[in-house]
Amino acid sequence: MITFFDAATDEPLPFSPNTVVTGYLPMMLDDTDPRPAKEQLDWHYGHGGGWQPYSGFRYTPRALYHPGDPPQPCVAYARLRGEMVRLYRGAWVAIEGKDGVEIARVD
Repeated sequence: MITFFDAATDEPLPFSPNTVVTGYLPMMLDDTDPRPAKEQLDWHYGHGGGWQPYSGFRYTPRALYHPGDPPQPCVAYARLRGEMVRLYRGAWVAIEGKDGVEIARVD
C-alpha cells in the first residue's frame, strides 16, 4: 500500500476505504510490486474493467480539462518509484511516467 497526499496541503491522507478522496486505490498500489502503476491498477481493478486509457483531456498536475466540461482538480497524489499517480475529481486517475501521461477513470 502506498501513501497518498492531499493535493492542497501536501499532508499525508489517512487511509480508509470509505474516504471519498482515495477509496481503495492505496491498497491497489504496492511499492514492493515491481510492476508499473497502470499494470497494478489493471490487475486489481479487473472487475471494474481494468485500466482503460482515455484520451481527450488536457493534462496538468493541478487539473484535467475536457472540452465542454468544468476542470477536474487534482485532489491527491502519490509517488510510486519513478511515477506520479494523481487523483482527480470524477474518479479520474493520471499516471505520469517517463513515457508520458495516461489517464483513466477508475470508479
